[in-house]
Amino acid sequence: MESGQTLGQEFMGVVEEAGTEVHEVKVSDRVVIPFNIDCGHCYYCRHELWSQCDRSNPKGELGAAFGYT
Repeated sequence: MESGQTLGQEFMGVVEEAGTEVHEVKVSDRVVIPFNIDCGHCYYCRHELWSQCDRSNPKGELGAAFGYT
C-alpha cells in the first residue's frame, strides 16, 4: 500500500498465530487483505499486474473471499 491510499471493502486485523511455513508475516503484525489476492511471485505479480495472477486460484474457481482472477 502507498501512504494516503483509501481502503474500501478490504478487511484488516492483527496476526495472532503463524505456522512454521509462514515467512512473510509474524505475530503482532498489522495486515490488510486486498480484494484481489495474488502470489506476489509470478510474471504478472512481478510486473504489478496483481489482478491477473494465475496462481491465486490454482483450481480455477471463479469468485471467492480470497482471489477473484
